[in-house]
Amino acid sequence: MVSNLEATGMVSSVVGNGVADSSGNVVAALVLAQYNPKLTVLLDKQSPTKILGGAVKGAQAFSTGRSTVTNHVLHHTQVRLIQSAQISVAVSYQKGGMLIEVLGPTPAAVLAFMNAYLGATASV
Repeated sequence: MVSNLEATGMVSSVVGNGVADSSGNVVAALVLAQYNPKLTVLLDKQSPTKILGGAVKGAQAFSTGRSTVTNHVLHHTQVRLIQSAQISVAVSYQKGGMLIEVLGPTPAAVLAFMNAYLGATASV
């Protein structure tokens, strides 16, 4: 995912990190993407709803079969949750060009992690 985002030229940097359980199995992932400056200027003029719509389409490419999308607000930030039988993905955008994606096995887990991340970054 990280290399695919970098290859598009849409982002200036991407960081991805897996979260492992006590057995060392990767059970979740956090991906942060900083859009390039020219694209950031354009994105910051758009509504979060429109930006997240595009991000949802990209996230849905990682799952097979039917998925559902729900809207949430965490720490005054819009979050979209994509759920399929295989994976759950929470996606959010912050002004200044930062796309945040949390991938994991359950909707509750990814929303809890996204909530913690947004709460931590809001206090910085």
